[in-house]
Amino acid sequence: MTVRLFGLTHTFPDDIDILLVGPTGENALIMSDACGATDLSNINLTLSDSAADPLPDSAPCATFSYKPTNYGLGDTFPAPAPAPSGSSALSVFNGTNPAGTWSLYVVDDAATQAGSISFGWSLVITTNAAAPPPQPATPYPSTIAVAGETGTVTKVTVSLNGLSHTFPLDIDVLLVGPTGANALIMSDACGTTALSNVTLTFDDAAGSALPQSGPCTTGTFRPANYFSGDAFPAPAPPPSGGSALSVFNGTDPNGTWSLYVVDDANLDSGSISNWTLNITTSGPTAVTTRDFGARPLGKAVSLHWRTASERDLVGFNLVRSSGGETARVNSKLIPAKARGAAAGRRYSLLDRGVRSGQSYTYRLQVVHLDGSRTWAGSTSLRTSR
Repeated sequence: MTVRLFGLTHTFPDDIDILLVGPTGENALIMSDACGATDLSNINLTLSDSAADPLPDSAPCATFSYKPTNYGLGDTFPAPAPAPSGSSALSVFNGTNPAGTWSLYVVDDAATQAGSISFGWSLVITTNAAAPPPQPATPYPSTIAVAGETGTVTKVTVSLNGLSHTFPLDIDVLLVGPTGANALIMSDACGTTALSNVTLTFDDAAGSALPQSGPCTTGTFRPANYFSGDAFPAPAPPPSGGSALSVFNGTDPNGTWSLYVVDDANLDSGSISNWTLNITTSGPTAVTTRDFGARPLGKAVSLHWRTASERDLVGFNLVRSSGGETARVNSKLIPAKARGAAAGRRYSLLDRGVRSGQSYTYRLQVVHLDGSRTWAGSTSLRTSR
């Protein structure tokens, strides 16, 4: 059995006493007179008999896994809490029926300080029946094929488009690149409030991390994983431990990018309409372009980009690749809007020549005044089914 406390804050944690009571009346004083006098601020505690170390007595606690620990004697809890049995080990519940109401009684035994468990608590129970494994999404993995890129990766962003889930805290998302590098971009985030058709974009340069508490709304966030030990069924590799998308920097962008999504509790349900992968590489570019991206729009794909400067620029071509087939999207050259100017402009184009449920890579080709052509960016996505 494991108990997790989410977002624990207290001005004098040594005063915290926590009693867990099972449906059949057994109880364990899982935390008492621990973690010293240093303020706790929004930490996540995991309490498990199998942890390597007990909660510290006088040292500050951190987001970590500890054995349940009681350093004092004679702790009492107001009614309706029962009298503590004297045990701190969660093994006191072994052999009991897990069905029914589990109760967590939390008190400040000095009543002079303040605190909170902002994001609630959870209970993981192992029985002699096989535990349900994490439920993988369909398809598992979802893939995007990238081809024809020059240079190495300098930046990756990912968007989950049309994300819905009845209990988003259960969602775990692992991105794996062609070379095997991987990032756990979302895990134990967004709280317990249901998500409905939101779009989450993950970017290391975002102003804030994906929040642990909900509800999450459409926006751009840094990737975030709030608990360690997440496992993904095969064929997913073990997570490397990092969440930052910079893990892909310096790698070859060409090949298959795989998105593994699971519900780690296998109790709720959700869906993702599609996902988008934007890759910036160190390949040559003569015209400064920004924000080249694509998103599904009904039965088409909407592409957009902008320039910072249009000196030496005649226009653009857009090239689409999928399954070894390559085609130019535009029937004629897309002319520069500010040809020869130092200023930039915005561009957009709608590609109606796509099929549902397919991976596509789009590359932006720049045509210069001297007739030469260079590649200025690429973006990849999988269309909705």
